[in-house]
Amino acid sequence: MAAGFWLDDDEVRRAVDRVCVLPATPVVAVSEHLWLKLENLQPTGSFKVRGFLNAVRGLGRADLRAGIVTVSAGNAALAAAHVARMAGVACTVVMFDTAPAAKRDGVRALGAEVLSWPRPRVLAWMAERGWQSMPERFVHPFADPAVMAGHGTLAVELLAQVPGLRRVIVPVGGGGLATGGSESLTTVLVAFGANILIAVAGAVLSLSAPDEPTLTI
Repeated sequence: MAAGFWLDDDEVRRAVDRVCVLPATPVVAVSEHLWLKLENLQPTGSFKVRGFLNAVRGLGRADLRAGIVTVSAGNAALAAAHVARMAGVACTVVMFDTAPAAKRDGVRALGAEVLSWPRPRVLAWMAERGWQSMPERFVHPFADPAVMAGHGTLAVELLAQVPGLRRVIVPVGGGGLATGGSESLTTVLVAFGANILIAVAGAVLSLSAPDEPTLTI
């Protein structure tokens, strides 16, 4: 079994099955050799919904009895709220009180509860694992293997949409896809037999063989 840094083939393949209800976002040609994957057309406006859907669909009823809780400044919050509504479970999101009002309002509009806290309180809650004293199931916004695998499903679509794909460039925003998602991409591409270069924020990961990934800065 080919293995990624955190994930294996089976986890990625399970993720593909779990997120199949989401639309396959289109790829548009910018030039002869450059395409853009339009993840902004996902229901919540970003790829984050892939990860949360995979994570929640991988949990049992007992795990979801009290709903889910996560922490996010915006996109992951929207994804969590959307997926919770799909699953018919409660959702609580810890957010910085400086998060954009549009994001907070969007989360509430999806039926989730927002805990809007000052930055020091949010950081302390994370450092002290505050979710352990809450009844909800905590879903980490990026450092959860199931979330990573869900994000990586976009690579499977890319392989089908762009025949002969040779390189994937992952932009860095909050870092969810670049730090966790790149590992998902690596595993997906290896699992599906692709030899593709992945460039992430100045780092290049070349997969010349499934068991010999090399990183060049």
